[in-house]
Amino acid sequence: MTPKTKTIVIVPTKALARNQVERVNQQTQREVASFLEGGDGLNYNQTMSFLLQNTEIRLVYVTPEKLSKNNAVQKAISVLNDMGQILNVVVDEAHNLILSDETEEGSSHLQHAREYPRAIEFLQGLNPPVRFIATTATATQAARTAIKEKLKFGPTNSSLKFNPRDSKSFELILPIYRENIEIQVR
Repeated sequence: MTPKTKTIVIVPTKALARNQVERVNQQTQREVASFLEGGDGLNYNQTMSFLLQNTEIRLVYVTPEKLSKNNAVQKAISVLNDMGQILNVVVDEAHNLILSDETEEGSSHLQHAREYPRAIEFLQGLNPPVRFIATTATATQAARTAIKEKLKFGPTNSSLKFNPRDSKSFELILPIYRENIEIQVR
């Protein structure tokens, strides 16, 4: 059986990751999302075994700290990418990319905000390159521009006829209440 491709989802906190994984799995009525939680002792063999054996897992949630500091997780993601198993990287709460530049010392947001750029730097170094998707509900136009710069997105394509293989970025702005939008995992 050939493993299905996976999307890496970077979320700022463990609580948010757990919540999103639970919600996706409830909505799909199967286990398609998982959180690479484990402590600092999470090793490469455990990580690879989990990611390869669980072929139904399509969304792999990870915190920026885990991605930027855990060599085993980095190695596992690199190998999966080499195997063609990484489809996308979703940067959830992408405004944290720019918070690292703006957050004051002592702020509770500072630690995970500082790790976002390190995690992104690792992922941008993967070869073949991965496709990034950034999500945020709290960004001004200036913040969205800064996020696109940090993720090295190309010029924005405002057409709804979006070609995902196109190197340009795509921006879709939605109202805060989006009950009519549903993400499907196939």
